[in-house]
Amino acid sequence: MLRLVLLPLLWSFGANVCVGASSVAVPKAGVYDDFQSVQDGLPSRELPARLKQYTHHVVGFFRSTKVQLYQLDLDRHQARSMGSIFALSDGVQLYLYPSFPSPVKRFSNYVPVEPIGPYLYGKTVAVSNIPSGEGQRAKESLVELLYDTRSGRFSTLNLRNLRAIIVDDAELAAQFESESRKRRKLKSYLQQYTSRNASSASSKQAP
Repeated sequence: MLRLVLLPLLWSFGANVCVGASSVAVPKAGVYDDFQSVQDGLPSRELPARLKQYTHHVVGFFRSTKVQLYQLDLDRHQARSMGSIFALSDGVQLYLYPSFPSPVKRFSNYVPVEPIGPYLYGKTVAVSNIPSGEGQRAKESLVELLYDTRSGRFSTLNLRNLRAIIVDDAELAAQFESESRKRRKLKSYLQQYTSRNASSASSKQAP
């Protein structure tokens, strides 16, 4: 069983930000039902509470990574009454609430996002149950997350998916294959690809 703890990515709105062929202005504070309403700056309702930040430690084999998580300051009953939410804005940052099909579980954490070409980029902590003795134990790992603003789908930025995205830029693809520690450079190569190939990046959906 895999579930996700959602981690923060920052998207500061000092001005309009281009996403694909569209431009997203500073969003009004409020709750958004879909990406179109974000583009239009039309929240469906006001924020029901303040967003609070807290620290989560992701423990790896060699080091622990400290990350900041965000939640609405609501009790469990109030949070459930909110229903399905796509995004929140506090007037300065946009926070997505990623949705994944079963067996991935959604948590009540919101992810500030960063635009990379037609994608919104964030990070999550994937928590998988692995065998341990006679039972199971939870194992956490950092996962890079993409929201494709054209298809409206969430996916992960991993080796396979990045290769599928940059395959039509032979020079960049060859450069990536020559890299050591490729997994640490996924975001950098996505940024390079969308910068070098703006037109094809706008039409190519994430795998």
